[in-house]
Amino acid sequence: MKLITADQMRELDRLAVREQAIPGLDLMERAGIAVARCVVEMIDRGKMRHAALLFAGKGNNGGDAFVAARHLASAGIKTKTVLLADRKEFAGDARENLQRLERTGEEVVCATGLDDLEDLSENALSYDIVVDGILGTGMKGSVTGYLAEAIFFIGGLYKTVLSIDVPSGLDATSGAACGIAVKASATVTMGLPKIGLVRGDGIEYCGRIRVADIGLSDNLIRRVPASGELTVEQDLYSLFPPRKRVSHKGDYGRLLIVAGSPGMTGAACLSASAALRAGAGLVTVAVPRSLNPVLEVKLTEAMTVPLPETAEGTLSKAAGEAILRQADRFDMVVVGPGLSRHPETGEMVRMLVSGLRKPMLIDADGLNAVAEERDVLKKAGAPLILTPHPGEMARLLNCATADIFKDRLRVAEDFARAQGVTLVLKGAGTVVADRNGSVSINASGNPGMASGGSGDVLSGVIAAFWGQGMSPRDAARAGVFIHGDAGDRAALAFGERGLTASDIIDCIPESIEYIVHRKW
Repeated sequence: MKLITADQMRELDRLAVREQAIPGLDLMERAGIAVARCVVEMIDRGKMRHAALLFAGKGNNGGDAFVAARHLASAGIKTKTVLLADRKEFAGDARENLQRLERTGEEVVCATGLDDLEDLSENALSYDIVVDGILGTGMKGSVTGYLAEAIFFIGGLYKTVLSIDVPSGLDATSGAACGIAVKASATVTMGLPKIGLVRGDGIEYCGRIRVADIGLSDNLIRRVPASGELTVEQDLYSLFPPRKRVSHKGDYGRLLIVAGSPGMTGAACLSASAALRAGAGLVTVAVPRSLNPVLEVKLTEAMTVPLPETAEGTLSKAAGEAILRQADRFDMVVVGPGLSRHPETGEMVRMLVSGLRKPMLIDADGLNAVAEERDVLKKAGAPLILTPHPGEMARLLNCATADIFKDRLRVAEDFARAQGVTLVLKGAGTVVADRNGSVSINASGNPGMASGGSGDVLSGVIAAFWGQGMSPRDAARAGVFIHGDAGDRAALAFGERGLTASDIIDCIPESIEYIVHRKW
C-alpha cells in the first residue's frame, strides 16, 4: 500500500469531495466507523473492559472521535468523550457530529484547563482504552500550551491508546515528534498510510498501524506518487486463496531446514514448528547426527535427518554433500538457524548456496558464513531470500551496525539489487526489498518480539509461504506481516515483557485465518 505525505492526503480528500462527490460528512462517518471497529477489536483481543475514553480536539480528528463514540455506544461500549476546546469552537462537520453524539445521551465533558484534566484522573482508571483524536495531519510545529498538557496527561494514564490518523504531536510527513507527542499502542490512519508513521520518531510513537478504507477510488489513488510502500492486511488478501477440498500434504510444500548445533537445538525446533503452523505440508530438519535423538523428542510433526558432523558436533562438509544428493526430495531449503560459526560448517553453507538448485532462505549463522565469502551469492542456482538483523547486515556489508540504521531502506534496496536477492532487513518496521528495487515496510509487530528465537520463527513462516507457491517477495512480505501480527496477538494475551518465540508460534494460525477471512 502506498505511503504518502500529509499534503498528498489532503489533496486526495479534496479530490474525493470534488470528483467522487463524497460529502465531507460521509468521509468523517467512514473514518469514525473505522476507528470504532478498531477499538472493538482491541477490546476483544485484549479482553478489556467495554469502556472507551475519547479525547477530541476541535479539528476533523475530533469529529472522527465523535463518530467513533456514537458507533461504540451502539455496539454496547460505554464511552466518555472529552472536548479539549469550548463547544463553540467546533465548526463544520466536526460540530455536526458533536451534536449527533450529544443527542445519543453518551457522556461528553469539556476539559479546557489543567484543573479539568486533573478532575478526570480518578474516573479515567475505569477505562482500559483511550482514543486520541486531538491533532491530525494538519499540525505544524511543536505542540505547546494546553494541548501539550493534554498529551502529557494521556501518557500518564498508562492505558492502551489508539490514535486517529496520526499520533497527536507527530508530523505525518517527517515523522518528527514535535515537542511532545502521544505514544500510541496503535494508529488507525485514513485512506492511505502517511510516510511519517514509519520514519523518524514515527516507528516509536505509532504502534501497530491500521489503514482504514474511506472510499477513495483506485483511480484517485493511482494519481498520487508513492513515497514508499507499507505492508498491511489488505495487501495480503489475494495471497491466501482457499485450499482445495481434494489436496494432500505434498501440495503445500516440502521444506528442508538445515539447522542446529550443540546448545542450539531450539533454533531448529522453532523454525520447524513455525513452518508447520504456517501451513507447510512436510517439514524435515537436517541436524548433526549426535543431536538427532534430541530433535526426535522435541519435534512431533516434523521429520529429522541425521547428518555427518564435525568433532565439535556441528554439521560437516560431508553433510552438505549428503544434502545435495537428497535435494530432489524437497521444494525449498532453509539454511542457518543455530548452525554455529564453525569453519567447516561455514564451508558446508557456501557449498549449498552454490550447489543447490532449490529456492533457499538463509538466516542466522548461514548469513555469517555467506559474509565470509559474499561472492558466493552470485553463484546461487535458484532464488534466495536473506533475513539479516542489522548486525548481520553490517557483516554482510563489512560496515558498522550504526551505518545500517542511517538509511535502512536504501541499504536494503541497494543490497537486494546488487546481489539479485530478496532481502528481509529485520527490526522495528522490517524492510523487504527485492532484486527489482521494490521496497516495503512492515506494519505489524511489537518490542516484545525482541527475544531469542523470534528470528528462527520468522524464517520458518517465510519458508512455509514460499513453499506454498508465493513469489519470494510475497512470501517475505506475508511472512514478516503474519509473524508480527502473531506477535501482537501474543503480546495482548501475555504482555510484551514475557513474550516468547513459542507464544508467537501458537498465534500464527489465528493470524493467518484472520487474513483469509478478512475479518477487519
